[in-house]
Amino acid sequence: MDRVTPLQQAAGILGEHFENFLIVVNHTGENNGVCECEWNNPYAAKTLAEQGTRLIKDSIYPTQEYEWAEEADDDDDSEDCLG
Repeated sequence: MDRVTPLQQAAGILGEHFENFLIVVNHTGENNGVCECEWNNPYAAKTLAEQGTRLIKDSIYPTQEYEWAEEADDDDDSEDCLG
């Protein structure tokens, strides 16, 4: 009987709880750089990979520009200090 790998175990657990999943793992050591993938639906996996790539890219290189709101500078701050 073939032994179940940790990747296959993870796929089994995810399959019980999620409609679609994609798992990508990277080996270390002698197999460094080798990736393995598991998915339950190839069409959903393609979409998940594209969305994941976009999310990672946006977290590394944010595209949203933030505008800092400037508060009006009141010259009469004495009220704040004196109460």
